[in-house]
Amino acid sequence: MKIINKEKYKFPTVSFSSRAYNKILDLINATDLEVAWHGVITEVEPNEYVVTEILVYPQLVDSMNVESDDAKYAQWFMDLPDKVFNKIRLQGHSHVNMHASPSANDNKNVVDFMTQIHDYYIFMIINKDEQMHITIVDKEQNVTFQNHEIEVTLPRKMNTWADKEIKKYVNKKPQQVKVRRSLAEVNQFSDNFYSNKLKEEKE
Repeated sequence: MKIINKEKYKFPTVSFSSRAYNKILDLINATDLEVAWHGVITEVEPNEYVVTEILVYPQLVDSMNVESDDAKYAQWFMDLPDKVFNKIRLQGHSHVNMHASPSANDNKNVVDFMTQIHDYYIFMIINKDEQMHITIVDKEQNVTFQNHEIEVTLPRKMNTWADKEIKKYVNKKPQQVKVRRSLAEVNQFSDNFYSNKLKEEKE
């Protein structure tokens, strides 16, 4: 897949639903082994994608590699409902504590994977620090987009208990406005201004 002049194309955006992104975080934090998943995609506009669901498929893993369990993968895929099957357009995997940049093997897997795809596919790598690398290969437009060319939108991290407690008990302290007079303003006062103020306070 060659990379062509992208000035004539709208750079893509990839957004994650809260459900999908939280599932990814749960997966990568649940194990110190690599783990992989597929993503269900809704293309709301050309080059505008939303990841709505994450599905874990049968796989064989160790701390640095993950591959599909071919003896079980095909049947798992065929058992998916059509409305899900037809919208799977993302393959993601973790790099645990390693950098999220793709390895030579990752790049080879992308090339091999795209021999089975007729339109587009999104490839995602993420580690426990939430460093992320995304590649979009679009066969229809004959173009590949890499990381910095893709706008990624993540959901705000929610902590239901913390949000509830803060809303109930925590209020922002009112800001006190302090008036500071300039030296020029101070010099406008009469010589006995401060002595007169002291007398007024004593009275």
